[in-house]
Amino acid sequence: MDQLGQIRIALKVAELGSFAAAARALKLSTGAVSQSVARLEGQLGLRVFERNTRQVRQTVEGEQLLDRLRPLVRAMDGVLEPGLSRQAVRGVLTVELSESFANAVVIPRLPQFMARHPALSLIIHLSERATNLSREPIDVALRTVEPIEPAARYRRLRAFALVPVAAPDYLARAGMPQHPLDLLQHQRIDFLTPYDRKAWPAYFYRDGEEIEIPPQGRIALDNSQACLALARQGMGIYADYALQLKDDLASGRLQRILPDWDMLSWPLFAVYKNEGPPSAAVRAFLDFLEESCNQVNEDGPVAGNPG
Repeated sequence: MDQLGQIRIALKVAELGSFAAAARALKLSTGAVSQSVARLEGQLGLRVFERNTRQVRQTVEGEQLLDRLRPLVRAMDGVLEPGLSRQAVRGVLTVELSESFANAVVIPRLPQFMARHPALSLIIHLSERATNLSREPIDVALRTVEPIEPAARYRRLRAFALVPVAAPDYLARAGMPQHPLDLLQHQRIDFLTPYDRKAWPAYFYRDGEEIEIPPQGRIALDNSQACLALARQGMGIYADYALQLKDDLASGRLQRILPDWDMLSWPLFAVYKNEGPPSAAVRAFLDFLEESCNQVNEDGPVAGNPG
């Protein structure tokens, strides 16, 4: 198998989270998928995945590599697809994004996208709910969990790191946590996901060790902006995407805790209706979301953001 084929298989494993699921999707044996990934890792000289009995997880290096390769493979597929270049990007597209993601990633780059497609109009709903695309007139929506709704297809975007933070005055009162298990003795602010209206556990990783911290915050909200506002007011420890915390960390309003530990990174998924091939407008917006995510520098200013 050529290296491009091996890359496609590795991307499918990353997308579906297991060798067996990727094998079913690609109509290959699990052994063939595993061998293909092993050969790719040997050629690259790095481990793309960590394997254990519970799950297959991307390594930091593997995730960075696949995030760079994914848009290249997709662009190649787009060029090779018959008739794609003849489709015009026009009409009205309705999209649903979380407010925090839109402000941090999409809005700074939107003028360039609109200038590129002058015949396209956008209706943008800012919401943190999980809209059912089969019931509402939404063309593209953003998810932080792999969609399972049968009426939808999706494109996996980049994975972003979560970072735990707290206000300096809270840390002055409660002390600086030295280990993830110390969080069990701290006040925490939990985010209720739009999928089941529940708070999810937090996972911390270091040197092969995994620590799971169950949700038990004194306050739980279904709006990340409200969670962030409470964290700034010293109400407890909160974890959010690094890209959404940059200004607060730079200004000192919030301080990162447990810097020697990594939290589980969450990928974003752009979801669209499963009604045959997507329109040129949908494809253009999916490409725009992917391009915008890949331009984000989580440790510094957003690439392409004026100033």
